[in-house]
Amino acid sequence: MSQEAAILATVEHIYAATLADEAWKGALESIANLVHGEHAMLLARQPVRADLTLASSARMDERGFARFLSPEATGWLDAATQAMPAGLVAIQSHHVSDRDFERTDFYNEFVRPVDGFHGMSVCHRLPALSSFLAVCRRRRDDDFDASDQAALQSLSPHLSVALRLRQHLGVADLRTAGALAALERLNTGVMIVDAAAHLVFANDIVLGLFRDGGGLGLDSDGLCAADPAATRALRRLIAASAGIAALNGGGTVALPRGEGREPLRVVVAPFRPARVGLDMPGPGQPLAILLITDPERQRHARRELLRRRFGLTAAEADLALEIARGDGREAAAARLDIAVTTARTHLTHIFAKTGVRRQAELVRLLMELEDAPA
Repeated sequence: MSQEAAILATVEHIYAATLADEAWKGALESIANLVHGEHAMLLARQPVRADLTLASSARMDERGFARFLSPEATGWLDAATQAMPAGLVAIQSHHVSDRDFERTDFYNEFVRPVDGFHGMSVCHRLPALSSFLAVCRRRRDDDFDASDQAALQSLSPHLSVALRLRQHLGVADLRTAGALAALERLNTGVMIVDAAAHLVFANDIVLGLFRDGGGLGLDSDGLCAADPAATRALRRLIAASAGIAALNGGGTVALPRGEGREPLRVVVAPFRPARVGLDMPGPGQPLAILLITDPERQRHARRELLRRRFGLTAAEADLALEIARGDGREAAAARLDIAVTTARTHLTHIFAKTGVRRQAELVRLLMELEDAPA
């Protein structure tokens, strides 16, 4: 894998970690691999809180990592990071000689027990969050060099954005548990973003789309689609909908997902949290709400409903859904790539299980079930 490809893959791991704290371990593994580090760790806290809000490591045993979470280690790290320019990667040996470092209590009490020595780090100081990322190598290995520093520096802005996104996801406070539960029960992706397409809230369906690469993602500029043209169209619509003066604006956009897959359908509209009793970060900021329909997910939900309600097999449920499109048995068989005789057999079983006798009755039954909960 080329260096550029490795950096891009690491960036993807970093953004994926905004959705689940356990994914930070994988992101740190990727960072350590990129710069040939022995291990890596990330610590983050809110200024108003004494305890860490995020602590993760890669390739470091739990006991060794626990040392870095002690008040003594935290005090040393806080003092060191205050002297570091925020967002700029520093190589340890450029600021303290190896001879002096090996005499410090920090090295002997915390770094040495985990078989570390050479270090490279970067800190970020956001208005409501500070973080410290460090990658280490063993004493017998070569020190980090300018190319390693440049590689980690290319990740620094993405790390800052990812931590900010993680914080937004954590502080989006819905006033009632019932409101949140309602959003999670919808078979529709629900997302709230600001005018710059930065994520404020997402329900589980949207998070699933992020995780599996389902046509939506996050980059350093905010919400993005798989296709650059679709990304531009989506962001223009969001900016127009979230504008302060936007009261009745909005629109729809289709987001392609690659060959053989149906595009996502996204409705974008202005969003005013106070109208629906929600508390969002940054009171008064313009927001937009996105309702995301995934035809593949909806089809799966309808198929499972038919299987549960009538005991249809997966193949029978698929044929029933194709029949519902109203263009006949032969066309349905062609789309499913099955023989017409096979479709006829399936249809006989479907009629027997659902209690209907004709295709028109089956279509009517499926339309009646359209609004039933999946």
